[in-house]
Amino acid sequence: MSNPIFKFLCLILLLSACKNQEQINITEPYEDTLILVGPANLDGFQQEPFSEWYNENFDSYIVNDSLSTLIKVNINSIKIKTFMGTWCEDSQRETPNFIKILKQSGFDFNNHELITVNREKKTPQGLEKNLNITNVPTFIFYKDGKEINRIVEFPIESLEEDMIKILTNKDYKHAYFDSESLFGWHFFTAMGAEALSRLTPEKSELLPAFIQKWEQTVYKSVYGKASNYINHLLSML
Repeated sequence: MSNPIFKFLCLILLLSACKNQEQINITEPYEDTLILVGPANLDGFQQEPFSEWYNENFDSYIVNDSLSTLIKVNINSIKIKTFMGTWCEDSQRETPNFIKILKQSGFDFNNHELITVNREKKTPQGLEKNLNITNVPTFIFYKDGKEINRIVEFPIESLEEDMIKILTNKDYKHAYFDSESLFGWHFFTAMGAEALSRLTPEKSELLPAFIQKWEQTVYKSVYGKASNYINHLLSML
């Protein structure tokens, strides 16, 4: 006769495993759609409504082959945490691209942790605590259990180039590293093109220096094209 205590312990372990499994790829309502919140894996992106934007961006992104080869050489001992929001356009764009680069670089996804957050950049499990997740997506790179750097919201040059700088321990500062670049991005997004077009000539005198700094820190990213539009608006004042 088998030991009833042993059976009971096995049942507890089984229920615990099932509970943990159920906590992956959990969705919750957000406005008129659903979002993922908490631990996730790549299978979660194949659910509706996420598969449409994920597969489109994944398929359309062209990985730089020569740079992915360099990434492959340097990524073996690296672990990565990805914090992203399925509600966030930046996450919808950059996360599939980032995943495609990792796949092409032969990255072991056992070393990748995918965490989806709500609009407050939080999870029910508190997985974001003490990690300073202010913007998403945030890709955190670890070596020997310690963070070596991160990419925040968008790359400075390109995802591949930024990753190589991080992996080869070169000087790299993400877009929100200092207060000036943080101010620059929030300044632009908060005011918007319409507000900029209504600036008085007196106030507009402050903008050329800002634009120069903004171009130096953010211009090489996908948002850099916007500075051309700001210059165009200034020429019309």
